[in-house]
Amino acid sequence: GEKLVEAVKFKGYKTQIDHKFKNTLKFGEKSQVLDGQDVKELSAIFSDYKRTSFTYDAQKQTYLISQFKGPQIDGNTSEQNSKQNIIFLDVNGQKIDNSKLLSLTTTGDGTGKYFSRGKSIDIKWSRSEGANSFKFFTTDNQELIMMPGKIYVCVLPQWSSIDIK
Repeated sequence: GEKLVEAVKFKGYKTQIDHKFKNTLKFGEKSQVLDGQDVKELSAIFSDYKRTSFTYDAQKQTYLISQFKGPQIDGNTSEQNSKQNIIFLDVNGQKIDNSKLLSLTTTGDGTGKYFSRGKSIDIKWSRSEGANSFKFFTTDNQELIMMPGKIYVCVLPQWSSIDIK
């Protein structure tokens, strides 16, 4: 953690939200996902060694997060991380110079999936430039209204896959 803070300062990265920033995310008690497909388990498969899995906990109405064959643990609370909203974004990507570095296109328009309360729907996304926030829409171009809570966003390049149960 300390090294990360030092690196942020050294690189001069922003640590405060610009006062002109406008949040484009919409939340409400009646989300479009409530009419979606039942999904109790899902995984984002990035490579032979990297997979992030989400298991729906109906009692807490959250998805428990696991990766590298075990629970993802919050270092502050020692509890398994969980999120109420999961978004998978399909993006174009390319590997850089035969290394493990990636270049992912997160501007423009694309498709994806939204998961919440044990359900899933297909979505569309748009983002005009890197400093702007994403905008999410249903497939019939209505603004996506998400359930209140935290969001986990998985950016999935074309070589990734998802496993939904």
